[in-house]
Amino acid sequence: MRRDKQQQKKRNEIHSSVSVQGVGVSVTDSSQDENGASKYSFSWSAVKVEANKKKKRTKIQLMLQFQGGLTLILPLQVKFYKIEDIQHLTWGSALHQIEYDCLIKSSNTYLDIVKETFR
Repeated sequence: MRRDKQQQKKRNEIHSSVSVQGVGVSVTDSSQDENGASKYSFSWSAVKVEANKKKKRTKIQLMLQFQGGLTLILPLQVKFYKIEDIQHLTWGSALHQIEYDCLIKSSNTYLDIVKETFR
């Protein structure tokens, strides 16, 4: 049974770095879950990203590639404001993490998202 858990964890490990908008970022593996779940974190700076115009959003593509050729592509929609526009910092709730429950279908090279949780 222990060997099965080790093999499952190995299958869930990221094979190459995560990319945001096609640019690789450094990833930290924080996986400590006994049920085979994986947890990864990374930082991405948006300092050089232009602010969105009124009523416009930017689509950000996040891609994770796992061992075994599995890929998870996450399209995110965000609003960027001018750095001096501090009024918007008080609107809404801060997003700290997004959790995805995924399913691997046999013969697929991608992961299906079953559940998405914003915290």
